[in-house]
Amino acid sequence: MSEFIYKFIPMEVNHRFNVHKKEVIDFLDKHIERYDKVELHQYEQIEFIDCGQRFESVVCNHCHHSLLKTWGQLMNVSAQGNFKERSFITPCCGKKTQLDALIYYGDSGFARSSLEVLNPSIDIDDIEIHVFEKVFGCQYKCVISQI
Repeated sequence: MSEFIYKFIPMEVNHRFNVHKKEVIDFLDKHIERYDKVELHQYEQIEFIDCGQRFESVVCNHCHHSLLKTWGQLMNVSAQGNFKERSFITPCCGKKTQLDALIYYGDSGFARSSLEVLNPSIDIDDIEIHVFEKVFGCQYKCVISQI
């Protein structure tokens, strides 16, 4: 049986959540009936936050051409510098972009902090997203990872 991790990350890559795990747990207990585990991560450097088995493809944000053949190499080069430099010229249309601007099918992202909720009993919808933003103090996105 698959497990799902809801990974909440700030929209601003270098933003760090300014909350304590207990605050998050209290909030989740009020809004989500059941979940298996909560983890709050503060990373020293930028990390790639992936969607696990849900990853399908990655395409250029300018021309929508598949970048699967070159994406791994681009990620490796950027990872060597701790993802501080994520800009590159696309091989498909020759335009400047960033790894975090690409379109990921199986949403993914880059962040210096994340909140992970394992197997929540409900899907997080738009109403709850606004409530979460008040707790986190920033806009964020949710990367749903399947493991």
